[in-house]
Amino acid sequence: MNVKKILLAVLLLSSVCFAANNKNDKFNLNIHVTSSTLTFNGSTCTNQLNIVVDGTNYQLVGGCDHQEDVHYGPLKPGDYKARLTTDDHSRSYLTVQTYEILYPDNRTRKFEVIGNSE
Repeated sequence: MNVKKILLAVLLLSSVCFAANNKNDKFNLNIHVTSSTLTFNGSTCTNQLNIVVDGTNYQLVGGCDHQEDVHYGPLKPGDYKARLTTDDHSRSYLTVQTYEILYPDNRTRKFEVIGNSE
């Protein structure tokens, strides 16, 4: 009887681990955050990031959780996993992109590209 319970527990844990890894597999881009700035305007909070993806510099902006980000501060520079959730090039000279960044605690946050340079 104990062997069946142990086997069931192992199967449940492995399925949970597989589900967590499967989510992380969607974040297939390596990005490097070079700087992060929080800006507050009343009750509105904005998080601006400078990142590098494959040698191209991007400036991103996203909303932030006012209470959480005030308590914990701006995102630390370093390497993160991300995915491109919007990649619209309907006009050859413009691009609309949104990155979703995976934090080390498996939380995610979306940021829109507002600038780029090489």
